Amino acid sequence: MTGASSAWRLAAAGLDVLVVERRPELGSLTTPKSFGSIRTQFGSPGLVDLATESLDFYRSAHEHFGPAADELDFCQPGYLYVTTRPDHRDRMLEALDLYASLGVRSELVEGAELRERFPFVGPDAAIGIFHADGGWIDPAAVTGCFADAAAELGAGFATGTEVHGIEVDDGAVVGVSTSRGRVATTTVVDCAGPFANTLLEPFGVRLPITTIARYRAFLPCNGSGIGGVADAPFTINIENGAYWRPVPGGVWLSHANADADPTGPLDEVEVPESFLAAAVARIAPISPFFRDLAAGLEGAPLDQVGGQPCYTPDDTPFIGPVGQVPGLFVNCGHWAGVMLAPAGSRLLADLVTGARADADNPCSLRRLDGDLVKVGTNKFGGWG
Repeated sequence: MTGASSAWRLAAAGLDVLVVERRPELGSLTTPKSFGSIRTQFGSPGLVDLATESLDFYRSAHEHFGPAADELDFCQPGYLYVTTRPDHRDRMLEALDLYASLGVRSELVEGAELRERFPFVGPDAAIGIFHADGGWIDPAAVTGCFADAAAELGAGFATGTEVHGIEVDDGAVVGVSTSRGRVATTTVVDCAGPFANTLLEPFGVRLPITTIARYRAFLPCNGSGIGGVADAPFTINIENGAYWRPVPGGVWLSHANADADPTGPLDEVEVPESFLAAAVARIAPISPFFRDLAAGLEGAPLDQVGGQPCYTPDDTPFIGPVGQVPGLFVNCGHWAGVMLAPAGSRLLADLVTGARADADNPCSLRRLDGDLVKVGTNKFGGWG
């Protein structure tokens, strides 16, 4: 996703673009394993701006992608953060005040109203925050649209091609060594996701990017009789980071896996046998129908996948120049890649072309010179 969207923005800015991808297909590592979630509900102004621009982009996808946008499955049923604990009300109100100060629409829903509006939440659900602008989009389809649009502008794609290293002369970028030969260039953008640091370490640069395995399971629920599921918003248990959303024929279920140890970059992420039971136990307090769904799958083969989102200490991606190597840029450190890709890649193109100065860049690597402060309301309504 990041590489394809960056290619499109850079090609649209008039640059000659070549995407080098070591896997056989674009966007086949973590992007297709994601939920494709979209929202503007963040607690830091820079992320709110990026998310709002990206949401506006997806709303107007036909203007950018033409008829291909019909395949993007863009939906906006909202985001619903739920807790079973009434004593969390003050914290949720504080989060709402912060969102309101940043121009983000949200509302508190509690008690009988919560269960009436969202019949799939259980009797123990006490309070929710509903974010009407939330939704999702098909991440694989979006990646394909960005790649096709970039190709129409002349961008090239070399899949199945390994990058051996970035070449410099007198400290500045002059080329890229690959398994299919050398590419002469004065500008390189590292969009390698979990593998981003592999290209940077030869220059003494290691960005504080943490990769955490995350898993997704499909649970069929056609004809289950559960009220409101097919039209449900993206629903999150903010006490433990479990979440789900409807998909044709059923639901996707996951959890943040926040207690897991970080992993190094992986080509394939195996889903542990314990995942489904753990996810159901976490989501059941707010959506108890998952217990019945999981029980009906006992002994059946499970449709599960694993990916590797990347996290930075302040939840903000790194986008911009690597100051000690002229011509080297990054667009990496994304845990919300689909959510921020349109605006993040536009920011990258502006920085590469000089249309925007790095001093005016909320995602700059220059912030490594200070303390990277994590804003809790960037994730899960205040508990992330």
